[in-house]
Amino acid sequence: MNKRGVKVRNEDFGRIHYDHATDIFSAECDKVSQFLPRTPIAVSWIIIGGCNLQCIHCYGNQEELPREMLSTRQCFEICQRLADAEVMRVVISGGEPLLRDDIFDIIQHLLHADISVVLGTNGTYITNQNVSSLVDCTRVEISLDGATEKTNNAIRPGRTSSGNAWLETMGAIKLCLDARVNLRVLTALNRQNQTEIVQIAQRLYDEGVRDWGLSWTVSAGRARFIFQELKPDSEVILEGLNTARSMFPDMSIRYSDRVSKPMSRFYSLILPNGQFATEDVDLGRKVMFGSLLNREIREMWNSDNFALEQHFLKWVGDRIVRNP
Repeated sequence: MNKRGVKVRNEDFGRIHYDHATDIFSAECDKVSQFLPRTPIAVSWIIIGGCNLQCIHCYGNQEELPREMLSTRQCFEICQRLADAEVMRVVISGGEPLLRDDIFDIIQHLLHADISVVLGTNGTYITNQNVSSLVDCTRVEISLDGATEKTNNAIRPGRTSSGNAWLETMGAIKLCLDARVNLRVLTALNRQNQTEIVQIAQRLYDEGVRDWGLSWTVSAGRARFIFQELKPDSEVILEGLNTARSMFPDMSIRYSDRVSKPMSRFYSLILPNGQFATEDVDLGRKVMFGSLLNREIREMWNSDNFALEQHFLKWVGDRIVRNP
C-alpha cells in the first residue's frame, strides 16, 4: 500500500479494506457469518500515563495506569508486534504523547511498517519546531472542550498555574492548519459545556477547522467517579448540533453519544508498560491480558477477552458489501 492507497486484509469472512486517505474502513463478506476479525483491526496505544493536564474526564488517567514506561527499543518491539498481527491503524495517545522525546521516531517506525497513525494530543506541546513532523500522520486529533478559556480550563485544568490549556491548544490548532496537518478537533461533551456547542463551532470555523468530532464523556478513568454529574442532556446536545450543522454546512461535524452500542471490551488497548488490555465498563476498570514484550497479540485476541464482533462494527459499521 502506498501512503494514500487502500490496504486490504484477508479474513475468514472476506476482506477488510482501509482507505488511508479517508481513514475509513469497509469490508467484503463472501458468506453469511459472524464478523470475527482474526486480530485487532485498530489499536489504541496509551503510550505514556503522564500529562501536563488533569482533565476531569480523562480516560487514560495516569492515576490508574501502570507507572512503568517502555524504552524506545521496547516501543519498536511493540511496533513489530502490531505489524505481525496486521493491525491496520493505531491511535497513539496518553497522557500526553508529545511528552516523549522519541514520539516522532515511534510514529515513523509504525508508518514504515505500513500502519496508519492517528495522534491524539492536547496540543500544548505542538510547536513551530515539531509541527512538520505531524504531517505524515493520517490525522492529528486535538482536544478542545469549551468555547471560552473559562469553560475549557475548568474541564481541562493544568497541573501547575504556569500553563493555559485554552491558549496553548488554540495556538496548536493554528500551527497544524498552517502546516497542512490533517486535523480533527475533538470535544468531550458534559453538562459543563453542552450549551456551548454552537459557540465552539463558530470559534473553530473562524480558525479554519473543518473537521470536528463530539462525543459523550465515557464512564471510565476519572469520569467514572463523577459520571452521573457529568452526563449530558441529549436534547440540549441535539439542538446545538442541529444549529451548528445548519450554520456551517461545509464543516464535518461528527457526533457519538457512546451509548447506542455496547461499550465494554470492544476496544483493544496497549498500556504504557506494554500490557495488552481492554476497558471493561461493566467492571469499571481496564483488564490486562499480558505483555506484548513477550506475547503475540494473536495469543490474547479471543472472544473470552474481547467483544470481537463489536470491535469489527466499531470500525467498519454498515460499510459491508456482501458478495454473491
